[in-house]
Amino acid sequence: MRTLLIIPKDMFKATFFYNILLLFFSIVLVTGCSKTKKEEEVAIGEAVDLIFDVAGVDSDITMPNTKSSAANTNFVLLPTNDQEDQETFVKDDLIFNVRSDQSADQSGFEDLLKPGTKSVPMVNGIRYRLMVYTQANALVASIEVTAGQAQHITVTSGQTYKWFAYSYNTSTAIPAPNTTNPVLTTPTTTPLLYASGQVTPTAVGTTLPITFKHQLTQLRMEIKESSGFRAILSATGEFGVNDYVQTGTFDILAGTIGTLTSANVSTVNFTTEVGASGTKQVMHYYTANHGINYYTVKVNSLKVQYTSTTQRTLNSDSFPNDGYTGEFGFGPTPINKKGYVLKGTLDITFALPNMRILPFSNNNASNGYRLAPATAAGAFLREPANFGPTSKYVGIKSLTIDPPTTATEATSSSTGWNRFKALMTNPATYPDVLIVANWYDYLDDDCWDLVKQYIDRGGNFIYTHDDANLEGTYAARGIGNILGRSVGLVRNVESYAVFKFTDTPSGLTDYEIFNGPFGDPSPYHWGQDRIGTSYVTGNLGPDVIIYSNHAQNKNAPSNPGASLFRHKTKGFFFAGDGGFYLNEKLTAVTSTTEDPFRIDPSTKFPILASYGSSATSGSPAAGTPAGGFQIANSMMFGNIISWMLNRAHYHGINRN
Repeated sequence: MRTLLIIPKDMFKATFFYNILLLFFSIVLVTGCSKTKKEEEVAIGEAVDLIFDVAGVDSDITMPNTKSSAANTNFVLLPTNDQEDQETFVKDDLIFNVRSDQSADQSGFEDLLKPGTKSVPMVNGIRYRLMVYTQANALVASIEVTAGQAQHITVTSGQTYKWFAYSYNTSTAIPAPNTTNPVLTTPTTTPLLYASGQVTPTAVGTTLPITFKHQLTQLRMEIKESSGFRAILSATGEFGVNDYVQTGTFDILAGTIGTLTSANVSTVNFTTEVGASGTKQVMHYYTANHGINYYTVKVNSLKVQYTSTTQRTLNSDSFPNDGYTGEFGFGPTPINKKGYVLKGTLDITFALPNMRILPFSNNNASNGYRLAPATAAGAFLREPANFGPTSKYVGIKSLTIDPPTTATEATSSSTGWNRFKALMTNPATYPDVLIVANWYDYLDDDCWDLVKQYIDRGGNFIYTHDDANLEGTYAARGIGNILGRSVGLVRNVESYAVFKFTDTPSGLTDYEIFNGPFGDPSPYHWGQDRIGTSYVTGNLGPDVIIYSNHAQNKNAPSNPGASLFRHKTKGFFFAGDGGFYLNEKLTAVTSTTEDPFRIDPSTKFPILASYGSSATSGSPAAGTPAGGFQIANSMMFGNIISWMLNRAHYHGINRN
């Protein structure tokens, strides 16, 4: 194409602008009338490249929403029909929860998976074999490729080619198959990933993304300890029968599995995995039998880090049914379980010995702050199904809670201070958990020094501060000494406020608490009741996990700080309002502005509740009506108490 461009020079007052405009039009004309070589189609019969690259691994499975967080297998609050199949067995001081569930196999890709996606990247360095054939099954190429690198294969334009790729999702070399009749025996300890396609190239370079799909069914069993403190160091076991794991002949060109054969796997190999929920033992095998819907495993022995200084070995006679965990069942749906993980979980709870909680506060709210039996939190803790010898949540021989008496009644004077000193001066009488709900200055400097001594000896302390018109001078000093830095304590006037548990990255990922036995509170909120919220101000340091720093239904606090946090290495929790665990009623509460600690009146189990005043126009949740927030105070409180009791037992408290 030729174009004559005439631009009179006298249209411009300067030669510079004339030259710039001429250059611009020249570029436009050249780029508009030409193509790069790669964009051009080529004549039939010319040499061209097929460019292969791994796009990812697609499970090809759509699973129902299990309504649980990615890091948490807790399903306590789910309706019965949404829960995983589970059984509970009790023997001596051991409680065994056996669960079964099935999900899409994303082995090796869990950390890369994003919500709402099915395809996940393949890790660079994983090897796969690529084979290209003509339509007449004449081999063009058989080559081992490493994920993360594009592979070019030269072919002829206009001809149709078939390609096949398979991988074991490892970096181990893949032997070349017989290229005339390529088949392989399916593995039993790794996945088999497969992809295929057909292409008729007509351009210089044709890019072909490879999306692998799982061809086998994974049998996975996890043995873990419920509290997260006790590591499962090793395990031995065996399948109930030796033909759960089967192999088959995989036809690479057809993409099908032929006759199945038992792999004769009887002894089970466990490996150690360390994650957010602690150290566990994991078994996994791959079977070509897509119709399997159950399996059993006999656990012969376990070695457990029982406390920080002692280990404990469990033999088969320590388990119900001589080690059999019961049948892991997965049902008939779907019939074909290719690409599924059939996971059985043996969750072990070690029942705690006799333990004690000491509450110290005033007698307001029918002694709700002191966990009286006729209050919601007091009833929750005293319910054996929640905390008891056979509880599937917190197994414990007995839990003693000091009742409200004169000895535990706080005052903002020397009378109350002396009562506290009498309770906490002698280490021999330390409780396992100390709870102080502070309305005024119930602890003076000497009391706070005793608290720090208790914490430094391994004690566990929950502190709430209502701060009704007092700024808590004593408390600011005491909290600062615990944290090892100078902090302040201020009150922001905000009634019926609600807070997220996940205002900071450290709070968002505190699986030690969120994975607790009473459910995952992280998707919800916690509520305070009235007057105001106390905030600890200043730099709390790197050893503090801050959950909350801004009410969601209120404007930004005039005195910013942290309203709910814990220490990473010490047993210390702070809540900026006593309403965190307050409810003096045992009947159902429907109010959205009082008693934010909610339980089911009949079962005494934590429940969610609608709560909070309507959100102000400048708040993070502006537009949310009154009662528009779901609060989980009781769930979080229960997880904290469970964590502290287990911490006291595992690490011990120096009572000498």
